[in-house]
Amino acid sequence: SNDQVEQLVEAASLAPSGGNTQPWKWLAHSNALFLFHDEKESASWIDFKHSASYVALGAAIENLKIKAESLHLSANYTLFPNGEESKLTAVFSFSELQTRTERYTNLEKGMTMRLTNRKKGDRRPLSDEVSASLKSAVELDENAVLYLTQNEEDVQLIADVVSASERVRFLHPQGHHDFYSREIRWTKDKDGPVSEGLDIKTLELSESDKTGLIVASSPEVIKLLNKWGGGSAFEKLSKKSIASSSAIGLIVLPTYSSYNFIKGGEALQRVWLDANVNRLSFQPLTAPLFMIERMKQSNGEGMTTLMVDELYVLEQKLQKVFPALKDNQGIFMFRLSYADEASIRSMRKPLNEILQFSEV
Repeated sequence: SNDQVEQLVEAASLAPSGGNTQPWKWLAHSNALFLFHDEKESASWIDFKHSASYVALGAAIENLKIKAESLHLSANYTLFPNGEESKLTAVFSFSELQTRTERYTNLEKGMTMRLTNRKKGDRRPLSDEVSASLKSAVELDENAVLYLTQNEEDVQLIADVVSASERVRFLHPQGHHDFYSREIRWTKDKDGPVSEGLDIKTLELSESDKTGLIVASSPEVIKLLNKWGGGSAFEKLSKKSIASSSAIGLIVLPTYSSYNFIKGGEALQRVWLDANVNRLSFQPLTAPLFMIERMKQSNGEGMTTLMVDELYVLEQKLQKVFPALKDNQGIFMFRLSYADEASIRSMRKPLNEILQFSEV
């Protein structure tokens, strides 16, 4: 029914997306539901060959599957029915569910809780039980693997890698433009809450850090920083909170492909929901993986030699913490912590902007 379709798409739209771009459009036609990649929403320097968007679309698919079970429906779907170059990402059909997946019943509780929390943690360790629960959530897909490290040196090294890659991104003209023009929303507009992009409050910055971000919004400032080899202040933004994490997680799949980024997004959504059910705060740390991938897949096109050299060094540091990256495709990295509630959650677009019913 139309009501069920609306419930399914509403649940799917709660999925995370880089910069809260929400790169999805849905079409309900006869008894099928079509998911399209809304490319104009997601075009960005860091989203090379749509890999970040495919992770978001995978997360939306997983939410839809979980919600379908609560409506006693089984969601069957085909990925890229017209090939990987097509904007049509998935086609769903639904049948009556015979038995609910116990795991999904539990994950559904985390769906409305799921939000990004960038607040500092207290370094409290994860119990073996929680670690096992997170790993099994990811590994419902036999090709996906979750690696977790709680080692203090590893956590600090990841803090260094992520903050350095954020600096590299800020100092790249296109990366800088995307952040300031497409992602960050400085104030609420007159119409109320921000339904796209990241409200500045979600970054949990101090007033001085916020002021620094405003000053750095000028492309001229970035040109000077590049000339002087500066920009280390950008590293401050995330380093302390990452170093306060209980654990760093990494999802890998065997190879680089659009299909695997979608399957990785499904795994990501399961582990995020599982973390929330276990009262853990969750924050994506995707910049290094996506930037290193861009450098490798494009042979450093549009990057300075200095930037390419630095990204190679960052890749080696990542591989030191997660040796699996040498032979597998890193899909998504994140930090887990026990922290205070986030100040604000990112809003979502209204349903009528992302879902259409075809009467034909």
